[in-house]
Amino acid sequence: MGIVVCKFGGTSLANASLRSKIYDYIESLLLQKHKVVMIVSAFGRLPDPYATDTLVSYSSYLPPMYVDRMLALGEQFSTLVVSNE
Repeated sequence: MGIVVCKFGGTSLANASLRSKIYDYIESLLLQKHKVVMIVSAFGRLPDPYATDTLVSYSSYLPPMYVDRMLALGEQFSTLVVSNE
């Protein structure tokens, strides 16, 4: 019974079926009375719309000062979806 830090990469978050497996795993940890910290990456790979690879492909359209902010959108989107499913 401690703190468990779990990081899930984009391919493990790519669809609802895969995310369901993650939720089952997290639930099993919580049932064991662990405190869980969950870290998620952006979903999937190119050409998935919020994949980091996809966002990088758009970076040439932005001034350099905005590229980091745009690249963070993938993680922000996956965090929103995972926390609300």
